[in-house]
Amino acid sequence: MIGKCFYIAAGKLRQFVSKSPFVFVMFLLGSAACGLMFLYFWGNLQYTVRSAQAVSYTASLTDQKQPLSAEVFALADTYDVRMDAIWFPDAETDASVLCTNRAESFSVWGCEWSDLEEHGTLIASDVALLPEETAGAFRVIGYTSSRHCFVSRHTFCSLGLPASELRLTLSPETSKDGQDAFLRAFAELTHGAYSLRETTRSMPLEDLFGVLVPMLAVYLLCMLSMLYITVYILDGMVYELSVYGLLGATNKKLILIPAAVQGALLTAANGIAVLLHVLLYKPLFSRINLYEFTYTPSIYVGAILVMLALSLTVTFVYLKIRIGNYAVVNFRRNLR
Repeated sequence: MIGKCFYIAAGKLRQFVSKSPFVFVMFLLGSAACGLMFLYFWGNLQYTVRSAQAVSYTASLTDQKQPLSAEVFALADTYDVRMDAIWFPDAETDASVLCTNRAESFSVWGCEWSDLEEHGTLIASDVALLPEETAGAFRVIGYTSSRHCFVSRHTFCSLGLPASELRLTLSPETSKDGQDAFLRAFAELTHGAYSLRETTRSMPLEDLFGVLVPMLAVYLLCMLSMLYITVYILDGMVYELSVYGLLGATNKKLILIPAAVQGALLTAANGIAVLLHVLLYKPLFSRINLYEFTYTPSIYVGAILVMLALSLTVTFVYLKIRIGNYAVVNFRRNLR
């Protein structure tokens, strides 16, 4: 019987396309537009969650006389690892000197990071002061409210400063094999001079829901604006469905027929959305993304499944209410 339901649904879909091509095209375009919006939010949400839970380590130097070499920064660049190197020159003060291979992620008041490319320059902290003998080795070009003083990685390495602490954050897109390869290479390059401690954090559930729920609500509101198409499709089928009901078909099977039609239309619309997203990614979406990342097939598949689940849930609820009346009542209302 289920096979017959899908056969009837296929026939109704062909009939809908041939008799109402304009409505069919408008539904596809409207749903595809909703799908594009959802793909944008879904991809950025996925990256946000992965970034919040990105694997991270704190490496503590066991030999305080060993300077940090430029090769360690080069290794971090190779494996797309963010590395912040921190030197604590004096145990009696909170002041420290920090350099990073991701300078663009820092906001420093009073000057640009490019100013630090000049050897020996320093952005000083106005909160925690460096010891005089240490501060004398640098030329101050600006100030920051951070407790860290900032230098370029070139200055840090050329002066032979030791990194008391390295904060390593792996890219969310790094595979487990890639993580293991980086850790092995790091241990070999530093000759075991650092003790590693994993500092990976999990994203609090309330923060995740705080991002996820508004995104799903916006998508559902967009799809509800397309509900009139569902009403249009059902109105063209209700008389025939009432006949099936009088012949003994259960409400579940009556709901399955228009739901299958709606599911096929939504699948086609979501496929169009994915195709448009792929084609427009470089000229458009890569420029408006909140982060720099790449959409993978798993992101697209996950987005399609979520969109179908949300849309069909709304459709099933509506059909349950609409077809929930007795078949004879629907038959009388649509008698012709």
